[in-house]
Amino acid sequence: MTLVALGTDFYFPCRWLTRANGPAETSVTLDAANEAVANVLQIPLDGTCVGARVFTGTVTTGATVTISIETVDATTGAPTGTLYHANATATVAIADTDDNAEISVTYTGFTVNQGDIVAVVVTAPGSGVFDMTFKSMDWLGERRAFPYITRFVTGAWVKRNQESPMVLIEYTGGVFHPIPDAYPYDSIVAGTYDNGTTPDQHAVKFTLPFGGEVRGFWVQFDFDGATDVELLDSVDTVIDTVSIDPDIRSDVIQDQNIWLFADPHELTKDAVYRLNFKPTTTTNINMHTFDCAGSAQLGGTKPGANIVRSTRTDAGAWTDFNGHLPAGLLFNSIDIPAGAGTSSILGGGNMTGGMQ
Repeated sequence: MTLVALGTDFYFPCRWLTRANGPAETSVTLDAANEAVANVLQIPLDGTCVGARVFTGTVTTGATVTISIETVDATTGAPTGTLYHANATATVAIADTDDNAEISVTYTGFTVNQGDIVAVVVTAPGSGVFDMTFKSMDWLGERRAFPYITRFVTGAWVKRNQESPMVLIEYTGGVFHPIPDAYPYDSIVAGTYDNGTTPDQHAVKFTLPFGGEVRGFWVQFDFDGATDVELLDSVDTVIDTVSIDPDIRSDVIQDQNIWLFADPHELTKDAVYRLNFKPTTTTNINMHTFDCAGSAQLGGTKPGANIVRSTRTDAGAWTDFNGHLPAGLLFNSIDIPAGAGTSSILGGGNMTGGMQ
């Protein structure tokens, strides 16, 4: 392994959840003719777009909506009403029973370019009776400048500055790529567990797209009880353990924790590791889980498809989920083989890390 020091800390994945006690899902209501909600964002990658997906909240009375990708006015920041491409529009019928559903439309493929500013717009019909809500991520007081949500109501677009998009852009082959600061999860759930619950261990499972030296981890849990955090290899051998004392923290909330292992450890590209959070008492650990409907959608999230969450009880078998925990590893160097380019290091897949 040829380790190259980064000169700073590299978080994998990036610290994608930053608000104390976690965010919450919120929604925009469409219950009048031609109302709309738009997710203003940048195209994440060059390619061929074949669809888009949005997420409903409560649907009291459904209707047929239009989901389009439009250009954005450079002066107002609002959707222009002009399609990004002639094929970038489709309708879909939303049923009264489509509460908390992932709603998809299919487009005849068209070329998209990374960095283009667009709006993924959901528009209500021009007549009829309906009452539907569409989800976004609410940061509960923390402001978000870009990307953002804007709503068309009473004839004007109104920006919502505490929310992030919950949307997916689909590429050829059913592939999704992460849209910066978008959170396309079907389910976000606050939960608790301790050493007497089933399951009693929650972990982040990594299939590393690069090799490197790890020296710690980040996690956004509320550790009210003593907890052992274990770094495990693919056969559950304990590589290192950090024992978290609930008295050694500044506040009793679900907030950022960054801890170091006793020693750095070399981790191997394409190998499987878990960062396991194992309570040692019956006092609750508080956390959130973030789940997608399928494995493909993981590619459109910040942590990406190389990372999933796992649970087990005692020393039993692991169960993996198409979802994430707000936690990751802290590297101080990565392996760059002689003559290797970036694509070789990343394994050709998505890698969302961050320097701090």
